[in-house]
Amino acid sequence: MPESYGIHPIINIAHLAKYQPSPAEFGNRPTKSLNQDDFDKLPEYKVEKIIAEQRKKGKNGWCIIQYLTWFKGYTADSDKWLNQKQLRNTPEILDYWRNSQKSSMHIPNKT
Repeated sequence: MPESYGIHPIINIAHLAKYQPSPAEFGNRPTKSLNQDDFDKLPEYKVEKIIAEQRKKGKNGWCIIQYLTWFKGYTADSDKWLNQKQLRNTPEILDYWRNSQKSSMHIPNKT
């Protein structure tokens, strides 16, 4: 699903139903068509990997973690700082980043 739709890209089959027009007694109802530009003209960005992390203070005072994201097939000019919600379609890449950061932390031995 294109990001502009604002819904999660994975849909459970239980939520799908074959279209059936409204009964005539309801009259003509407005319909909404899909924006084909989302499919045909807008570029598709696929996350290659996360290359950095930063923490910022949000409007409500909470800490927001952002990840510098490298997109497959694009140059460093296209890298963007994205938050966890914006990376919800790439849980494996986010998990890999977090695990690599944990393993790279040096904990001194107490001997």
